Amino acid sequence: MDIQRALSELERHGIHPLSELKAVEKGLRNQVYDVDTERGRSILKLYDSPVRAENECSALRLLHENGIPVPRLIYPGEPSVPPSFILLEHLDYPLLGEIKCSDPSYRKGVEHAARLLAKIHKIKGFTAGPLAGDGREGTLFEQALPDPALLERAKSIEYYGALMRLFRDLEGRDAVREKLNGRDSFDLVHGDYHDGQLLADPATGEIVALIDLESSRFGDRHSDCPQSFRFKKIPQETKGEWRKLFLELYSEEYGEGIDPEIARFYEESKLLELGIRSHVEKKEWMKPYEGKLRMLLEKYGFL
Repeated sequence: MDIQRALSELERHGIHPLSELKAVEKGLRNQVYDVDTERGRSILKLYDSPVRAENECSALRLLHENGIPVPRLIYPGEPSVPPSFILLEHLDYPLLGEIKCSDPSYRKGVEHAARLLAKIHKIKGFTAGPLAGDGREGTLFEQALPDPALLERAKSIEYYGALMRLFRDLEGRDAVREKLNGRDSFDLVHGDYHDGQLLADPATGEIVALIDLESSRFGDRHSDCPQSFRFKKIPQETKGEWRKLFLELYSEEYGEGIDPEIARFYEESKLLELGIRSHVEKKEWMKPYEGKLRMLLEKYGFL
């Protein structure tokens, strides 16, 4: 979506920018800008695909209807308007991951985040896949495995054979396949839930809003990996304690713990995908996954 076309579209709907756009984030799939309008300070988010915009809109509306704190959607105002970009209210709060982990409010924020994830997972749907557009073909189990197209791109990696042995191992977990494919309803999942996706009040730790919802879908709650919630600034030696706290509070709120077998399947499948993408896409933030993936391959004797 071109920025000028987005601004023209907003003008047609009576929303006039009052300031220059300030780029907040520019990635391969999204562009995010900070802008003032007569509706207040806002966030303009452009996507590489209208389907991703529609999926985030649908997730924002569904979560709001179910009492989950999310930014207010300014444009499109009506579900009948097919979006190719969105305009959200700007919330002047830091990310939970930006609060010092030594502050009492950070612990409160983690506690709120654990309970919030459980509440999201209690929202059910009857069709697996994204909220808008078509998802990957196949059963829920097959959708959880890395995309075959990504595996094809991994052929240049020197230990490709070890990667495929891990893939075949995941593919052969029939007990997990049976549990996932035997479902008759599906959990709403965020798709990338961590302390960099939550705006929090630095004084109280209260979660003000959940953001970045374009990957939301109905699937299995274990795909959000509550047992390995990602903390940005927690020292490595204490992450185990924090994750234990997070999982205990999540399980208490959800009313049921996690299935270790399904949790491990999703965690390892995601690690395989991110490790391969790190190699082929050369993104700096993905680099740690290469090391973690090699450790997993060594643990299983595949490398």
